[in-house]
Amino acid sequence: MKNNILTDKESIQAFKLFGLWRFLKLEVESGLKMSRYGSAYKQVKELTGFKGNKKKVFDLFTDVLLSAGVIEEKHL
Repeated sequence: MKNNILTDKESIQAFKLFGLWRFLKLEVESGLKMSRYGSAYKQVKELTGFKGNKKKVFDLFTDVLLSAGVIEEKHL
């Protein structure tokens, strides 16, 4: 059995970014949003400085995460 425990800072940060990307994808596709911590859209805009509507911010964030290797084409 493969050990899937995240132990280094880069892996933990990548996991957080992947989760934020998934929440933003959910917001774009369904209109739902995280209420406890605010919307993923707002968090991504604050984190990255991107401007635009949800779809545009999602597309930009997707491109950044793809180029960084955080997400793969299969996740799209």
